[in-house]
Amino acid sequence: MKNNKKISNAALVENAVEIIMAGGIVCIPTETVYGIICSADIPSAIAKMADIKQRPANKPFALFTPSWDRFAVEAVSDNSSACRLAEKFWPGPLTLVVEAREDCPCVYNGAVGVRCPKHELVLAILEKSGGLLANSSLNVSGEDAVWSLDGMGNFLDSFDLVIDCGLLPRNPSSTVVDCRKNPPAILREGIIILTEIEHTLLMFPTP
Repeated sequence: MKNNKKISNAALVENAVEIIMAGGIVCIPTETVYGIICSADIPSAIAKMADIKQRPANKPFALFTPSWDRFAVEAVSDNSSACRLAEKFWPGPLTLVVEAREDCPCVYNGAVGVRCPKHELVLAILEKSGGLLANSSLNVSGEDAVWSLDGMGNFLDSFDLVIDCGLLPRNPSSTVVDCRKNPPAILREGIIILTEIEHTLLMFPTP
C-alpha cells in the first residue's frame, strides 16, 4: 500500500507504527537510500524481511535507534569509541558495529550494527514504536541501493506500507565502523570518510 500524499506526517507515522507493531514491513526514505523496517522484536517480521530480500542467514540485519542512550542499554559493556562517534555523527549516516548481549535484537555472533538515521519521519516512527527497529536497504541482497521507487514494479507489493518521497538525493549508503576493534576500523566508507572518523577519535581518545 502506498501512502496518500494528502495524509499528514502525524497520520502517516501512526499508520506506519500500527503496521510495524502488528508484524508488518514498511518501506521508508532515509537521508541515504530507500530502506525497509520492521519490529526487531517480532521474529516472523524479521524472517519475512529476510525472505523478501533473499538474504543469507549469516547476514544479519542492523538496528535503527533514536539515540545512543536508548541503544546503550542493550550493549554488553561501555564502548567509549562508539559513544564518541555517535555523539559526533548521530543522527546521521554512520552505522556502528558493537558487542551486544545475546538478547539484543538482531545480535549475531555477539555483535550488532546500529545507527540513528537523520530523517524526521523515520525518527518519529522510531520514537512511537518503542525505539529499536530492524532495518535494511530496499533491494534484493547483493543488488544496488535504491534512490527512487520508479521502476520497482511488483517488488513493492511485498511491503505492507510504502512511503514514497520521490527521488532522494543520490547520497551513498552509511559508513560502517567496527567499534569492537581498538582503534575502530571502517568496514564500508560512505558519506563520512576515514579522516573524519580518525579526527573525532583523536579529539576524544578512548581512555
